Amino acid sequence: MNIIHDAQINSDRKKSGRSYSKETKVFALTVHYYSPRAYEYLREQFGLPSPRELGRWIRTVDAEPGFLDCVFKFKFIEDTIKGRPYLRDVALVFDAMSIRSHIFYDPSKDKTCGYVDMGGIVPDSKEAPATEALVFPIVSLTTKFKCPIAYLLCDKVNSSILSTIIISDAIEMLAECGVQVHSITCDGTNANN
Repeated sequence: MNIIHDAQINSDRKKSGRSYSKETKVFALTVHYYSPRAYEYLREQFGLPSPRELGRWIRTVDAEPGFLDCVFKFKFIEDTIKGRPYLRDVALVFDAMSIRSHIFYDPSKDKTCGYVDMGGIVPDSKEAPATEALVFPIVSLTTKFKCPIAYLLCDKVNSSILSTIIISDAIEMLAECGVQVHSITCDGTNANN
């Protein structure tokens, strides 16, 4: 098991010079997700990384607004459903969540963030602060599986843009991955009608 191998190798190294296999990273992230308390115990036993280091690992995912590259471009969906035909039938869910309007400069991207950003799906017509995050996860119809596929930073989205562009594109992209959308679920706001 790579976790024990990593623990043996890292026992002689300083905390800042330790390296971990992909299997150990996945194990650490999974255990910490389900029980931070259990993770702390295992961390003492096997020399696993600190929770802060786990946070650094998951921050490296490029999750810009729009359809998520880590899901489609890097074939997460296709790899996940291989050998699991029960994951091919899903419901597409979408809902808007209110967010705090805040305009700020991000030096790592060298751009100002916090404005309406449809991720290239819809041309931006105005530079207004975003007030909502519109999130699109898919949910398996037969088992416990949920995966976000897109999100938008918006200031109210009208129903024509939502249905004709975003939802139809999502269904087409999922079909190309071998996933069939059987239903679309949303709340009952006027924009969703």
